[in-house]
Amino acid sequence: MLSKITVPILEYHLTNSCNLSCESCSHYTNVLKGNFKEPQDLEKNLSAWSKIISIDRFDILGGEPFLNKHIDNFCTIARRALPSSSISVITNGLLLDKIKNIDQILQILIDNNITITVSMHSTKKEYLDSFKNNLNLLNTWKNSGLNIKIYESVTNWTKRYHTNTDGMISPFQDNNPEESWNICPCKYHTILIEDKIYKCAPLAYLKYMKEIKKTTAEFDPYLKYRSISHTQPLEEIELFFEKNYKPESWCGMCPSKTIYIRNKKI
Repeated sequence: MLSKITVPILEYHLTNSCNLSCESCSHYTNVLKGNFKEPQDLEKNLSAWSKIISIDRFDILGGEPFLNKHIDNFCTIARRALPSSSISVITNGLLLDKIKNIDQILQILIDNNITITVSMHSTKKEYLDSFKNNLNLLNTWKNSGLNIKIYESVTNWTKRYHTNTDGMISPFQDNNPEESWNICPCKYHTILIEDKIYKCAPLAYLKYMKEIKKTTAEFDPYLKYRSISHTQPLEEIELFFEKNYKPESWCGMCPSKTIYIRNKKI
């Protein structure tokens, strides 16, 4: 390998737990809970991967990342491993006024040039009222030098799978993986879990849904998907990434037509 492999976006979950439970969450954190990561997991594996890949943007998320009490350590580790990458903490922003050591975290974010990206999940009055105090807090932090981005994820929220009345999920069966890829909102959002990189979160966390018996048999073929580890030969890693940013058969589990969910349940 003459040069590092360019990865547009790499995501990392600090936890699968979330204070919201959004309908058709592509990371399944409306169902999956727990799995709080320890900083040494990121330090070990991101350091190893950073020798092989060049990451344009590294997203620290969940679940809700501020539920992990070590979030400040994760941010420091990420910046040390990725001195030239754009780094963001992706949050729903609803817990910011409840974090005890928020001033310490704020300073680490500023010192390491890490952005807080707030995803607005609803336009309903109840949600906006609960977010109001945190919005004022964000404006105060922005004046202190923190990089802040706010975007609404309401308008383009789409259905990622079918949910049965018993809570089981099943895949789409449109049999058009190329078109599913074309409309995919996370086609460039690879995700790091321990030492392995996956094509996307829906594939990465599917096995955990299977473990808690939340997937129908139609999902079983997609459980054969294989991620890539930094411990594998470079030729295999290069081949993985050559295929990764193109349509693959695995894309067939998702819809081939955009199905918007208006006023989703959160």
